[in-house]
Amino acid sequence: MGARSSSLLVLLFLAAAGYAAAAAAAGGLDPGQFGRRLLQSSQSCSTDFSKVDYSSVTRVCKAPFPTSACCPAFTSLACKYKSQVNDFSTTCPINFIAYLNFAGPYQDGVFVGRCTKGTSLC
Repeated sequence: MGARSSSLLVLLFLAAAGYAAAAAAAGGLDPGQFGRRLLQSSQSCSTDFSKVDYSSVTRVCKAPFPTSACCPAFTSLACKYKSQVNDFSTTCPINFIAYLNFAGPYQDGVFVGRCTKGTSLC
């Protein structure tokens, strides 16, 4: 496994952990419940988020990551894939956030929790 593959796996894990924490903090989920649901999720995502063009977000969302610029761009992109990014029986939400964070590169928490309400990404 190359360094890039290892980095991507770490990003996927961090995105999942960040989303779980943000969802729990928002009152949407009990942290233990999310962890169990995540581990029990066996369906892979039908959308290949590695091939999505994230430039509509990365072009406008730059440090210090103001919500006034980042959130509308995030919401616009996420809503193009609404049924996938809100389907927590699959890996789609985690994949979407992980690839977006990688494209930025963004740290966890730039979008989830700041640009989302409850457990929905869009």
